[in-house]
Amino acid sequence: MRRIGSRRREVLVRILGVGLVSLGLVGFGNGVVQKNQKGNELFAQGNYDEALKLYRDAQVERPDLPVLHFNVGNALYKQAKPDQALSEYQSALSSDEPSVKAKAYYNIGNAFFKQGRMQEAIEAYKKALEMDPRDVDAKFNLEVAQLRLQQQQQQQQSDQGEQKNKEQSKERQEGQKGDQQEDQGEQNKQGDKEQQAKSEQGQEDRSQAEQQERPEGQMSEEEAQQILNALNDKEKEVQERRRANVARRVIQE
Repeated sequence: MRRIGSRRREVLVRILGVGLVSLGLVGFGNGVVQKNQKGNELFAQGNYDEALKLYRDAQVERPDLPVLHFNVGNALYKQAKPDQALSEYQSALSSDEPSVKAKAYYNIGNAFFKQGRMQEAIEAYKKALEMDPRDVDAKFNLEVAQLRLQQQQQQQQSDQGEQKNKEQSKERQEGQKGDQQEDQGEQNKQGDKEQQAKSEQGQEDRSQAEQQERPEGQMSEEEAQQILNALNDKEKEVQERRRANVARRVIQE
C-alpha cells in the first residue's frame, strides 16, 4: 500500500502491486506459490475479487502464512472493507521478516486512517518507521494523520463550545420565560385591582351623573315615593277623622 496524498494534497489511499508479498519456492507447496503469484497478477490488474479468491484458496493449504494474510488484507481493503483488512494485517505481524512486518504496520495505519481513527493510525505509522526509517511514504502519511487528528480535535472543541452555547441560551430563554410569567401574574393581579377600582368609580360616577342630569328642583324617584307615602298616611288620617265625626253625629241624633 502506498502513501496517502496527491499533488493537490487530497487525502487518498492507494494500494499498488509493490505492496504485495510474493512467496519463494523454498518451504512452500507449488500450489500455494502459484495461487499467490496469480493472485498478485489479478490484483495488479484491478481484479480484486478473483485475486481474493486465489489468496483464500492458498490459505486453505497454509492458513498460518503471514504473507497470505497480508495479501488478503490488501484485497479486502480495495473492496472497501477496512475492518476485515485490518484483522488480516494484524495477523501478518506474526511474520519473522522485518520487511513484511513493516509493510503490515504501514497498511494497518492506512486502515485506521480510512476508519477515521487518527490516533491509532499515527501509532501504526510510527511503528512502520521504527522498522524502516527510510519509508518516505510512512513519513508523509504520519504527517497527514497528525494534521487530520488536530483538525478533529479542533472540530470536537468547536462542537462542544456550540453545544454549551445552545444549553446556556436555552437556560436563559427558560429564565426569561419564568420572569415573563411572573410579571404577567403581577400584571394580572394589578389589572384585577384596577378593574375593581374602575367598577366602584363607575358606580359613583353614575350616581353623580344622575344627580347632575336632574333639573334644579326636580326630586328623585326615592324622594317622590317618600312624599307619596306621606300623603297616603295623611289621607288615611283624614278618612279616620271623618268616620269618627259621623259616628258622633249619629250618637247625638
